[in-house]
Amino acid sequence: MNGWPRVRAGAFALLALGAPAGCVVPIAPLHFTRLQPDAPRVSHAPVTVSAEALERANATGLKVVLRVEAEGTQQLLGAALTPTIRPPCGRDGVEAAAMHLDGRTEWARPLPLAGTVRLGLEFPEPEGLLDGPTALDLRWATPGRAPSCQRIEVTGSTPELGWHKASRWSAGASIWFPAAALSGSVGTWFGPLRLGLDGTAWAQGCWPCSGELTVWASPTAELRLATRGGRSLGLKAGYGLGLGASALRAREVQRTSLWQFALRVGDSPRAQPGLPHGPRVADEFWEIHVLVEDNPRGRDFLGLALGFGFDLGL
Repeated sequence: MNGWPRVRAGAFALLALGAPAGCVVPIAPLHFTRLQPDAPRVSHAPVTVSAEALERANATGLKVVLRVEAEGTQQLLGAALTPTIRPPCGRDGVEAAAMHLDGRTEWARPLPLAGTVRLGLEFPEPEGLLDGPTALDLRWATPGRAPSCQRIEVTGSTPELGWHKASRWSAGASIWFPAAALSGSVGTWFGPLRLGLDGTAWAQGCWPCSGELTVWASPTAELRLATRGGRSLGLKAGYGLGLGASALRAREVQRTSLWQFALRVGDSPRAQPGLPHGPRVADEFWEIHVLVEDNPRGRDFLGLALGFGFDLGL
């Protein structure tokens, strides 16, 4: 994967400190919480297995959710996530670290399965495997014979092996400088358009000594104009209502309304076979803000601010 499974070093700390970052660390190498298959993915022998979902497990793991229909009782010896080009049930895969049967963690091996159940297989840090087509190999105990191997394809470049996000929602945060501002955002995507709600706190001067603090919430619309090679260009606009407060000792609070406009340059995870990508999944961005105050006397230009932040799909 490229520089995005990594978001800038100390991103969360910097959102509090108000300083730009300088290098890259992982936040969540898998930029999704849950994916659903674009088309049914079923294997029928020796049991009927269908892939239902891919989920992020903890911070860096992957969970594959299967629907298993077994006649009688079948004994599952193990499971491995493997590059599709490798032989089934070889030694090139990542073994499942945990198994969940109908939501319960099961440690028995072999794991007995009977009837129709939902099986979750958790893999630690399989990130590199997802750079190419992958398959899931299941090893079943066969009385009196060598274990049997069952393979079900998980990801690939063909349309029938694709996955999509179960949710269109995303959330993020950003810091602005040299203005001391912190902003948070939540929104939902409609194609290249993201409609959201931002909340921003902006301190001007030495507040609470002698400066001002402005806090506002604004509905926003963001349009991605172009996306190529993981890079994207977009425009964002919003109109917010809020409160402006002078120094605490003065206790002067007044209502305010603001227009905000931004030009955004983003860096998103690159495409991996069958997996969603681009700003709707995750986005690390720089943006230039233009702030204009709307007041009874007219409109006042408040200034420019440079922002750094990220959005993550929910």
